[in-house]
Amino acid sequence: MKQISNQSIQQKHNVIYDRVSKAIQTGRFSSYTAAKKQALYKRLKRRVVLFFTTILFTLLNFNNIKKYFLLVFSFCLPLSIIAQSGQALDFDGIDDKVVTPSPTYTAYTIEAWVKFQGSTANKNIIVYTNGNPTTQFSHQIRTNNNGNFVHYVYGASQVIGTTTASVGTWYHVAITAVNGGNVRLFVNGTEEGQSATIATLWTGGNELQVGTNGGSISGLSAPGFLNGNVDDIRIWNNARSQTEINDNKCISLSGLEANLVAYYPFDNVTTANGTANEIQDESSNSYHGTSSGMDNSDIVTSSSCVVVLPVELIFFNAQLQDQTSLLTWQTVSEENNRGFEIERSANGIGFEKIGFVKGNGTTVEVTNYNLIDESPINGMSYYRLKQMDFDGQFEYSKTVIVEYQIRSTEYRIYPNPVQDELTITNTENVKNIVIYNALGQLLRQFTINNSQLSIHVSDLPKGIYILKVQDINGVITTQQFLK
Repeated sequence: MKQISNQSIQQKHNVIYDRVSKAIQTGRFSSYTAAKKQALYKRLKRRVVLFFTTILFTLLNFNNIKKYFLLVFSFCLPLSIIAQSGQALDFDGIDDKVVTPSPTYTAYTIEAWVKFQGSTANKNIIVYTNGNPTTQFSHQIRTNNNGNFVHYVYGASQVIGTTTASVGTWYHVAITAVNGGNVRLFVNGTEEGQSATIATLWTGGNELQVGTNGGSISGLSAPGFLNGNVDDIRIWNNARSQTEINDNKCISLSGLEANLVAYYPFDNVTTANGTANEIQDESSNSYHGTSSGMDNSDIVTSSSCVVVLPVELIFFNAQLQDQTSLLTWQTVSEENNRGFEIERSANGIGFEKIGFVKGNGTTVEVTNYNLIDESPINGMSYYRLKQMDFDGQFEYSKTVIVEYQIRSTEYRIYPNPVQDELTITNTENVKNIVIYNALGQLLRQFTINNSQLSIHVSDLPKGIYILKVQDINGVITTQQFLK
């Protein structure tokens, strides 16, 4: 689901310009089938209205002339194709590599996007090793003599995939294994093979190497250095399912996901003296890596995940309204849109469905939607949209946050200091009241069933006392009074 972050005409215009520029740079359209091109050009027709609307507002601005030239040219291109933004690393096939620390595994999933720039035969992509990938290694993603992807595990032979890699094409490759389970290989979200059960995974390694050379295994030659791009490496300490791999391969991670060991999107590679240096791990574990033989020119723009986006979302906002959360969003066009599931989370990680709003199928009209969360979470509420097509496909929106604090009861006590009788008013929403002395000892406890409470305190000695009030929402407040 495409998200345009600002509603202004000028910013919408800039978004279109940037996307057309990326589309031209990627040059990925020549490989599309006729049916796919036809579907994409159908989507392009909708851009005509938006194009002429924006041009009326900004035609007199000289700085936009070059942009409109590009927009006119873009009528030949499917603007619904949006490349995944960010960076990738370019390996030269000679001596470039990345080394990251790695724990031992009883189960793992290793994922990466890869695009070959040179030969696809017998190349190492990722390998788990103790520092010597030519003799001591396991948990390996590589290719064989024919350019097919291979998952090798020490002690379990290898799984050879059916996909033969081509130069210039991005592939998502994932491998999984678990003690006592099968060794599996996935390419572009589809399982391409699995081996027999492995008893125990090799745990003699302490690092992962990316793009390096390696050692030979049964029936396969020793792999050489990778000549190509690598993006978005993810390491998990469990064997993820095909559904989890396929559904999330084009979704950026927060870094806080359960079972995530390391996450390298390569968007924050630090440089020093013209050399690509620290490779940032965006998970909470900070398994930062280092590069070898690479410089600034090896940090390149990524287009690793290209998807057709059926719904153009202009904005998605959330705001506190009285004691509720008001969620609003707007689309500028929809295709095959069944509707939106609204999901909420208390921590931004685990989400649950709280509602559904029906979509408009296929339309080029601007449509406004809203939903009210009558019971927001006390504290931070995280919301996102799950846009769902009639064919079962879905996309997530960005996450928005509302901070909500349940209002405590506005009770009042008097007199303070008190001699004989303490009065507490506005107690309609109070559940119970407890009195403690300065030592924290419980003295009296009251259950409230009316709007006012009078407490005789003439028998209490002089001193400081603490009144603890719990309201019907469970919110507890304290107040001191003197005797």
